[in-house]
Amino acid sequence: EAALKDFERGIALTRQCQQSLKQAELRVQQLLQHNGVESLEDFDTDNT
Repeated sequence: EAALKDFERGIALTRQCQQSLKQAELRVQQLLQHNGVESLEDFDTDNT
């Protein structure tokens, strides 16, 4: 029973994280828009 509850909690957290990441991605795309044309760039994790 506890394992099932933990699994369900994990699934819920995964969905929440995916939604948060999608919202962040959309926000970054909005910030990168220039003159109505999207300019998508790779995120460089080495410079963080």
